[in-house]
Amino acid sequence: MLEDEMTVLCVYSASECLEMVKFKSPCVVVLERNLPDMDGYELCKKLKILSQGSSSFAIIILTETSSYEDKMLGYQSGCTDFLAKPFQPEELLHKIHLSIEVHAIQHDLKDQAKESSDTAMSAMKMCSDMGQILQFMEQCIQCNNYQELANLIIKTLSSFGVDSCLAINTLEGHIFYGCEANSPQENVLAMCHDKGSLIEMGPQLIVNSGAISALINNMPIENEVRNGELKDVLHIILKSTSAQIENLKAIEVLAKQQSGELNKAIVRSFDQIKTIKTSLSHQYYDMCRILDSLSSELREACMIMGLTETQEEDMLSMIDNFVGQVKSTHDNTNNIEQQVVNVVSDLTKLLRTNID
Repeated sequence: MLEDEMTVLCVYSASECLEMVKFKSPCVVVLERNLPDMDGYELCKKLKILSQGSSSFAIIILTETSSYEDKMLGYQSGCTDFLAKPFQPEELLHKIHLSIEVHAIQHDLKDQAKESSDTAMSAMKMCSDMGQILQFMEQCIQCNNYQELANLIIKTLSSFGVDSCLAINTLEGHIFYGCEANSPQENVLAMCHDKGSLIEMGPQLIVNSGAISALINNMPIENEVRNGELKDVLHIILKSTSAQIENLKAIEVLAKQQSGELNKAIVRSFDQIKTIKTSLSHQYYDMCRILDSLSSELREACMIMGLTETQEEDMLSMIDNFVGQVKSTHDNTNNIEQQVVNVVSDLTKLLRTNID
């Protein structure tokens, strides 16, 4: 009767039963209370130990007595159900069917519990990943140059357990970080930066996103789920990075434009200083010529006017003092001119320092 609905394996001793259970995965074990080599309850205990893993099964004991004490002893030993002798085959078949249904329900519950646990762990891991990504984004927009940005990316990716090196496309060309010059990693990044968004080479992965490329050396390809999660993380991080790189480029272009305009202004300032200097020199020489002429005429006038020698000396002394004051004013003008030249020169040096 049983063979018509299920696979039945028969053994004739407790030791054979234990050996069979090690290599098979039964849903139900039906055993006698009295066995030739071991008490049924003792066998039940050992079977229960073997059923602690994924291959758990129900145990039905056939017994000639069904007292309360016997049943409690059986339940304590790990028995699932009892069947008192004599019994009808239909009754045994019914109990086996119930045990199989319970076994299937328990198996489904275990699968659901495992799936729920895996989902919860995955959700917790995703929350942790998103926390690190958000922290990266906050720090990314504060980076003022490519070196700071590259250091932040490598550090962040390291926290995800991956080893990386980078290529950033700047206005002057590609700059590489995290690998030595002319190394195989640098050569691979240089060749593959425009070959697609994802290039997989075993545990190595190249991710291209706009102005940045990343070479990952140790992707967990043996863990398909984590491998996929890390690809999503890399996509988000590098996309955010590419936007910041474009921002740095725009700032760099604007700075160069401003420095160009400032350079032109400085050149114009030097030209204007030269023009002013030339104009002041001409005016000085014209003034000196006029003063010299005026001094000669006044000397002649003093002689004609019949001034005394003292009056004449006082007059000529006044003229000489006036000429000296004019020349002193010219010297002060030269000092002011030199100070302006020095200021423009200092601005030029400062500009060149900022550009470098």
